[in-house]
Amino acid sequence: MKIVLVNYRYFMSSGAETFMFKFKALLEAHGHTVIPFSTKNSQNADTPYEKYFAAGRSSEGQVLYSKIPKTPGNIYRMLAGAFYNPEAEKCLRRLLREEKPDLVFVLQQMNALSPSVFQAAKKEGVPVIHRLSDFNMICPRYDCMRDGAPCTECIHGKYAAALKHRCVKGSLPATLVRAASMKYHHLFHLFRCVSRFVVPTQFTGRLLRESGIPAEKIACMPTFVNASAITPSFGGGEYFLFFGRLSPEKGITPLIDAMSLTKHKNARLVLAGNHTGGDLEAWHAQAERLGLGNRVEFRGFQKGAALEATIRGAIAIMLPVLWFENLPNAVLESYAYGKPVITSDIGSMPDVVEAGKTGLLCPPGDAKALAEAMDSLLDHPEDAERMGRAARETCEREYNPEKYYTRMMDLFNDVLCSYKSGKQNLK
Repeated sequence: MKIVLVNYRYFMSSGAETFMFKFKALLEAHGHTVIPFSTKNSQNADTPYEKYFAAGRSSEGQVLYSKIPKTPGNIYRMLAGAFYNPEAEKCLRRLLREEKPDLVFVLQQMNALSPSVFQAAKKEGVPVIHRLSDFNMICPRYDCMRDGAPCTECIHGKYAAALKHRCVKGSLPATLVRAASMKYHHLFHLFRCVSRFVVPTQFTGRLLRESGIPAEKIACMPTFVNASAITPSFGGGEYFLFFGRLSPEKGITPLIDAMSLTKHKNARLVLAGNHTGGDLEAWHAQAERLGLGNRVEFRGFQKGAALEATIRGAIAIMLPVLWFENLPNAVLESYAYGKPVITSDIGSMPDVVEAGKTGLLCPPGDAKALAEAMDSLLDHPEDAERMGRAARETCEREYNPEKYYTRMMDLFNDVLCSYKSGKQNLK
């Protein structure tokens, strides 16, 4: 099978790209041809298909909105990415005509490629599947958050609340552009030609159904991790660990507060990952103010052997998220290493962390509950080992690559069969 894999970045940047490269490798290991389609950027992985890539959001190659010079040309590119990118449509149509793939599989497209990629597939008569790694179809901010708490006021396509609260970057113009683009996409039915929407959790599927997407178009496909390549480390550990992107919605502030409330005053917390804005300085100051200077350690971004060693040395993994999440890679990686996960009873997390079996659930933002959860594992280390073993077993059984591949091939073949039989008219 020949598959075009679409994502607005073709370099490692976030969880979406982690999935993209893993999925590409999995398909290729099974003999499929995978053709990437993205935007041009100096950070892109090497590929002979870059000749088809569309221009990026800025002539300078910047991808983050805050760093893009607001020149007339760049403003046009950003508006095209938000509403409809004619260049992306043209480039993808050329690729589809010349390479003649069986289907198009789209990951992130908002604010760069735009839903023009769906129309390109429709016009060339190729079925398209869209995997959602965030909530961009139902929330102008993509994360269903407002003022540090979950919000779904815009789920039915009414964006007055978003405009009132200036939800996108605290800016009325930015929120207006985003809301207007979402209205535009729905007005011209730019998602209608998508054969299936793939979601990692049942929770995200429920939100999509509530927003109006037909249930028969939604397929829940939890992502995967190759646990066979990881030797687990059950029990023991010297600290609690958070790893991943350090940002406020991940619950870093209540996590640090929780450390000051533990009855085990020798308990330690390690945080490993990139940070955004000035939050890191605030968290350092918070730890110092609470007298946790020698108990809270920020190790910065880690990967490879350094990250592996950090995970192995943990008692449990902390993910006290304040937002809905969408099956973060950190959960599956923690399971593969045989580590239980302490997380929030919110959004998709109860779908993947079974309380008392593979981890513990706490009310979101509740520092006292987090402290009690950590104390319980310090008081009963045998529970941490038991849950870690159950987590590893769950990972091997439910989140293994071959199971994911089989389910995805079933979906691909079902979509292709429906298209070829004329049950789905893409024209």
